[in-house]
Amino acid sequence: MSQTLEQWGFEVIFAGDMPETLSDYDLVVIEASYAVEPEHAPLIKEYVSNGGGLVILAGVPMYLSVYCRDWWPGTLGGTNLTSIQEWFGASTFADAGGVARVVVNNPVGTSLQVNDLVYDTNRNDRKSVIGLNNGAQIIAQWESGKVYSFTYEYGAGRVFYHGGQFLVP
Repeated sequence: MSQTLEQWGFEVIFAGDMPETLSDYDLVVIEASYAVEPEHAPLIKEYVSNGGGLVILAGVPMYLSVYCRDWWPGTLGGTNLTSIQEWFGASTFADAGGVARVVVNNPVGTSLQVNDLVYDTNRNDRKSVIGLNNGAQIIAQWESGKVYSFTYEYGAGRVFYHGGQFLVP
C-alpha cells in the first residue's frame, strides 16, 4: 500500500503509535490494531470532521470501540461499534467468509467493475461490517450481504473501510 501511495504523490510516514495530532496529514491509514484504542477515537473523529481522509483496515474498528491488547476484542464487546458509528459509518463488526465482490464500477478510482472478485475464502473469520449509516456507499460485499468495504463522508472528511486486500490483477 505504501508504494502505491508514494506513486500517487503522497509522502508516507510510518508510526507504531497514534500521533498526538493528525492535522498535519492529508491521509491517515490505520492498519495496525495494536496502534489504536478507544482514547484515540475522538482524535480521529475530529480529524475526519475537519476534512481528513481516513483508511481503516480489517479489525481496527473493534480496537477503537473497546480497549483490548490481544486478538479477541469481540469477546469484550468490540463488535459493537456504536461508540464510533457517528464518524465511522457502521454500527457492528462481523465475521464473514465465502466470496466478496464489487458492487459499483470503478470504486475509489480503481479499474474494478461490478461483480469482480475481491476476496474468496473458505474461512468464516474474515472481516466485515453491518448496519451502515445513511449515506454510506458500499464498494464490495460478501455473498452473505455483509459489507467488505465502504466509504462514508463525515463532516468535511471521508472514511474508507476495507476488510482486507483487493485482489486486483
